[in-house]
Amino acid sequence: MSVWATLTYAGSAALAILLLLAFRARTWHWHVGSLVLATLVACLPYPRVGLANGPLVDLIVGSLILFLLVWGLGGLVFRPLEQHSQQKHA
Repeated sequence: MSVWATLTYAGSAALAILLLLAFRARTWHWHVGSLVLATLVACLPYPRVGLANGPLVDLIVGSLILFLLVWGLGGLVFRPLEQHSQQKHA
């Protein structure tokens, strides 16, 4: 794996984590939708003609999939932790 691929994937995951920390987890259906979208992008073939043929497109699509997976899973995992820490008093 090249250095650019490592930096791109690490940046994609870091951006997802930073957005989770900055804006907190949204409602659960946004994170489930993100996981569904990541699965669809990963499973559906994209045309390999013209400019869409090469390692740059693979890097962009892979970064998008990783971002959606980290944001989706992170929101579902960290959301219950936030709800339990906020206790309501009478």
